Amino acid sequence: MPPLISIITSTYNRSNVLRYAIESVRQQTLTDWELIVVSDAATDDTPDVVASFADERIRFVELAHNHGEQSVPNNIGLSLARGQFVAFLNHDDLWLPDHLECSYNRLLETGADLVFGVGVLIRSATDIGLVGSLPPEGFRPVNFVPASGWLFRHELVQRVGPWRSYREIWPIPSLDWLMRAYRLTIRFASSEQITWVAITSLVRLRTYEDRLDDEQQALFEQIQQGTFREQFVQQVLLQHHQQQLQYPIRSLLVQAGRHCLNRLLALSDYRLMPLWFMMKFWRKGGVIHYLRKKRGLHSLKPITTNKTVSYYERLAT
Repeated sequence: MPPLISIITSTYNRSNVLRYAIESVRQQTLTDWELIVVSDAATDDTPDVVASFADERIRFVELAHNHGEQSVPNNIGLSLARGQFVAFLNHDDLWLPDHLECSYNRLLETGADLVFGVGVLIRSATDIGLVGSLPPEGFRPVNFVPASGWLFRHELVQRVGPWRSYREIWPIPSLDWLMRAYRLTIRFASSEQITWVAITSLVRLRTYEDRLDDEQQALFEQIQQGTFREQFVQQVLLQHHQQQLQYPIRSLLVQAGRHCLNRLLALSDYRLMPLWFMMKFWRKGGVIHYLRKKRGLHSLKPITTNKTVSYYERLAT
């Protein structure tokens, strides 16, 4: 019998943090799921780590060639997914035990097509924020939520399409997918519950080379103790309050700037969003090349656009 929820995790050479992500799935209060782990031709002990869980709900797929990004592994996972609903979990992120249950219940309550769980985004010890809570006017692409916070109906894959290769687009593939979903006027909702945490690698150098996992281990242990939500909510509120007290004028200017930018983007139906990536990175896929360099990964070889498009067209059929 097919599972209720299919979870897709793409991974590459970070088996040390992957084990925490998988265990956070296994500890979910909603247990009717399958986890599809797609390795992007990893060269570490990822297959052994996945096999060590000996859980029949976990499926492992090893790609023959490294693609250097999440789009291909995620699309492979989508093609194998059997659940009525789909979730993603990045290999270095963690779910709280009630993540699936809260998101699933909220999806049924609201009739939404896609629900965001509220996540704690840890950039550094002094830079922590929340993502996934929607404003009164509803989701807008500027309210970007990483894929680890999504739960959506499987049929959305047919409506929105597969993840597009970073080589074909200006923004990152997950933002591109959300922008396409937004233009289809699908129904978004938020669980309004903190149910996941991401330790962003944007400001952490050489995470793949150094195989850092101390933060994931500490957070995993904190989640086990049941103190995560309370401590991080207090920390986020305190940090926000301190910033406003320390930099009152800057805080007001930042808020005003964001408001003006949001209004401008809204007038264009958010079709101007790629301009920021164009000005900063100068070429399609530039943001991924930048992130790979910071994370200690080698540069990717160019491929022709025609081959990439035909590959995704085959996946979508």
